[in-house]
Amino acid sequence: MYNLSTADGAPIKQWSRNNGNQQQWQFVDSGNGYYQVRSRLSGKVLDVTAKSTADGAVIEQWTDNDGANQQFSIQTIDGYIQLIARNSGKAVEVQGASTVDGGNVVQYSDWNGTNQQWQLVKVG
Repeated sequence: MYNLSTADGAPIKQWSRNNGNQQQWQFVDSGNGYYQVRSRLSGKVLDVTAKSTADGAVIEQWTDNDGANQQFSIQTIDGYIQLIARNSGKAVEVQGASTVDGGNVVQYSDWNGTNQQWQLVKVG
């Protein structure tokens, strides 16, 4: 979570791994093959801003309202996962394939880019 924010609407950013609570997420079963992704730091869930279906829509954290824009399916690709937003069918990615700290996390049409693939590491 960027700047350790616990506020609704805080954007999700990529950052070098530091094992902090802001980088720890819990997958909560929403049924029908979908999950909410809950922040350990804030208790809020990943959310596609304003229920957007557009490429480039920001992924933020928001209080759980069980909306389709807060639910994601999981696909596995070569030991990584891909999160697909229920409301749009788009993949969660690091925008522009950025590799710098602070890179924006957005949704975008699935093109199987490595910037749309995430590694899960079990903690604690």
